[in-house]
Amino acid sequence: MNALVKVSGLKKVYKSGRELLTVFQDVSFELGEKRFVTLTGESGSGKSTLLHIIGGLDLPSEGRVEVGGERISEMSEQDLTNYRNQVIGFVFQFHYLLKEFTAVENVMLPAYMSGTPRLRARKWAEELIELVGLGNRREHYPSQLSGGEQQRVAVARALINHPSLILADEPTGNLDEKNSIIVTELLARIVREQGTTLLLVTHNPELAAMGEVRLALGGGALSIEEGRA
Repeated sequence: MNALVKVSGLKKVYKSGRELLTVFQDVSFELGEKRFVTLTGESGSGKSTLLHIIGGLDLPSEGRVEVGGERISEMSEQDLTNYRNQVIGFVFQFHYLLKEFTAVENVMLPAYMSGTPRLRARKWAEELIELVGLGNRREHYPSQLSGGEQQRVAVARALINHPSLILADEPTGNLDEKNSIIVTELLARIVREQGTTLLLVTHNPELAAMGEVRLALGGGALSIEEGRA
């Protein structure tokens, strides 16, 4: 299976006053195409930092990241913007939906802003709203949706530009157990049906066990476990 993501010798150090804090070091792994991957670790272990580096939102102190054969650290600012918009789909703990837009308008916005004609962007957004089970709620505003529904809209929005890789940072962190399972199973189904690789950060061991590949950060190092539990 071809590797979509290649992480080699990654190290991240933050400066705090006169002290240097090493979050992690010598982190190396590969993620294949169409894979459901989970990432766990204690608070402060660097899970979100690792996701941000892969997503082009942060830079490593050492090492390199390649996605689709392209080195992220060598991209210009414009190339990084295109990369984040076209290759990566982000889903965060907070949905960040725009309150003045309906569900379908929130979903279509990234495509429209990247130059997709409005009618085409809306048509695809409507299909994605159906995919996440909210076809009858597409004209509702975020304030009219439950927390679980808002997060499903955020998942649909992450898919609008046909990303190769979805980076989900604690997407169920603000949801109850029922909605956590719904959103996680939805993401797993998208991997199967849309051919997208998913890297999901979670502190929930039950959700982490759903991954085909399970990564764990601890003590500044990464461990890897293959296969479903």
